[in-house]
Amino acid sequence: MPPTSPRQRRIAVLTNNPLSAPLIGALSARLDSVSVAVMDEEALLRGALDLLGASPPLYPLSQSGLPWKQALSGWLREFSAEALWVISFPHLLPPEILSLPPGGCWNFHLGQLPRYRGPDPVFWEIYNGEPAGALAIHRMESGFDTGPVFRSYPVPIGERDTSGTHLRALEAACLEGGLDLLGQTDPATLTSSAGEQDEETAKFWPRPSLEDQIVRWESMSATRIDRLVRACNPFLNGAKASFNGEVFQVLVTRPAATRSTLPPGTVLETGPSGVAVVCAGGSVLDLHTVGTRDGFFAAADWARIEGLLIGQRLQP
Repeated sequence: MPPTSPRQRRIAVLTNNPLSAPLIGALSARLDSVSVAVMDEEALLRGALDLLGASPPLYPLSQSGLPWKQALSGWLREFSAEALWVISFPHLLPPEILSLPPGGCWNFHLGQLPRYRGPDPVFWEIYNGEPAGALAIHRMESGFDTGPVFRSYPVPIGERDTSGTHLRALEAACLEGGLDLLGQTDPATLTSSAGEQDEETAKFWPRPSLEDQIVRWESMSATRIDRLVRACNPFLNGAKASFNGEVFQVLVTRPAATRSTLPPGTVLETGPSGVAVVCAGGSVLDLHTVGTRDGFFAAADWARIEGLLIGQRLQP
């Protein structure tokens, strides 16, 4: 039976990302008992909560001296959590933890389900050119991102959105979705009303590897490289390319309206507006910001420092 007063509900939050702060702050204002476990982003989360004037107890799993699964199990039992809400946590929860809260464990998945299962759906949605991502709240089962979906909240992906700006929009969706979930007071009804995922359209996307982050001028169009760059900004420190054997990070780009018959990777222009590079199919990409081991630079300044000339070739 649910508590007689909504304020008496005991919600535990497991997170590893400050984007959960607005929702945690809202829970703290509405409930008498909220507890938050965090893996290794305690300082960032605490700072975000301080800005909101919220101060729920934080339990840092990595500082408990125990394996994280054991620490997590002990925290849930001690708190007597009615339900566990999981927001951007990097590990798969074992069945013995999923069975602890009577109201279930609910994952706030930062991507479309079931088409974008996996640890970093935002990267792949931007790279694949999806017009929208989603926050999908689902009851967790033993598989990765499996289980019935309570509700999905579409979040548009703008043509200039990066992983960072899209996650900021997902932050607002987490707040909306969490308040909707909080309004469901009967765990049995909530579970039975959630919709099963369509396994025929399901796909698991792995965490992006270094190979996934490399700019390939000869096989990727300017539009595709631009999507890769935005998907890698800021959390992967930009897409990777090289010049004269030195790796550099591509951080800000924009496809150009011009075309070229020169080989892919050829530098067409260097000037105050940036560096123009030929890509697959004759498309052209303008590089605006790059990073090196020496720092971050406007592409024009980087070209001057490196002695990059028109007609030279960039490599993957």
